[in-house]
Amino acid sequence: MKQTVLSLLFVFLCSVSFSQTFSPDFLDGHIMFQLKKSAPITKNVRQIDVNDYSLDVDMNNYPEIKAIFAQASVQRFSLPSYFTHKAGLSNIYRIEFSDYSKIDALIKALQANPNVEYAEKEPIYKIDFVPNDTYHSGNNKWYHTLVGSEAAWDISTGSSTVKVAIVDNAVFADHQDLTTFLQRDVADNDNDATPPLDANADFGWSHGTHCAGLATADINNNKGIASLGGNVQL
Repeated sequence: MKQTVLSLLFVFLCSVSFSQTFSPDFLDGHIMFQLKKSAPITKNVRQIDVNDYSLDVDMNNYPEIKAIFAQASVQRFSLPSYFTHKAGLSNIYRIEFSDYSKIDALIKALQANPNVEYAEKEPIYKIDFVPNDTYHSGNNKWYHTLVGSEAAWDISTGSSTVKVAIVDNAVFADHQDLTTFLQRDVADNDNDATPPLDANADFGWSHGTHCAGLATADINNNKGIASLGGNVQL
């Protein structure tokens, strides 16, 4: 079921992205804007769907906005974050219209209105880089889920110029999913941080390797896990 939902989400995002008329990065016919004054409190209105925080509003109550969009074939006017009950979000509006070609002119008209804080196109958020590491899925990537680190990969996947030190009981430095830059064993006073040969008999030795993997395991190499550090070196 989970894979089916993700597949449908991927198809939806792809279809939206490639069907854009004016820009692959923004939704056609969608404008987000914020008014300087707070949105009016609507009584006797309740949230129907716990996953939907939006509230449709009547454009007739906003004559200045209605005048700007008079020729744009408005399809929906809403407060997308109304039911978050956050003061800073309650006066953000979304307007959807079918005359896509007028979007830039409409944004300029909104920006010229002294009651409007800002007006902008609505961006499309995309699923971009997903590593092919064997165990980068489900509960196996709990450490990424915990801190939301996967979003950083759209900015950078790390650099080999960055060196991360793991100070622990030992590390299998020749592990196939680790790129080791330097080793030091303070117990034996040598440059081999690998545990004793009988380490498999004592899982206590695995802790250092576990930490090293979470921090520095090679990323997108079709094996093992994807680390928080990406392409950094150990």
